[in-house]
Amino acid sequence: MIAVFLKELLDNFRDRRVILNTLVIGPLMGPVIFAVMISFMASQAAERMESRLELPVVGAENAPNLIAFLERQGVLIEDAPEDPEASVRREDEEVILRIGPDFGEDWEAGRPATVEIIADKS
Repeated sequence: MIAVFLKELLDNFRDRRVILNTLVIGPLMGPVIFAVMISFMASQAAERMESRLELPVVGAENAPNLIAFLERQGVLIEDAPEDPEASVRREDEEVILRIGPDFGEDWEAGRPATVEIIADKS
């Protein structure tokens, strides 16, 4: 078994095409493919970062100051669909913000004012 392995190894070193493919083209193509993949991923990420975030909000009337703050930060506030959970599951929306009816009272009383982020984490 070892004799066959050594014979095949020796035959491969005698063939110039195998040496060229193994020692030259392989190490050159690896970094080129890696660079192309990284530049593609970077351009996709940059495109996504530059686009304006569209955020459907359920209960926007319960937190007008929060909505105004989000708009000042460049977020485009949209009306939420009838069934937010189903909309996220169907991938119609990536994320939906739900503001509860007690948000304003909790905020004014100094209690934690909770919001719910509806997103598909899978």
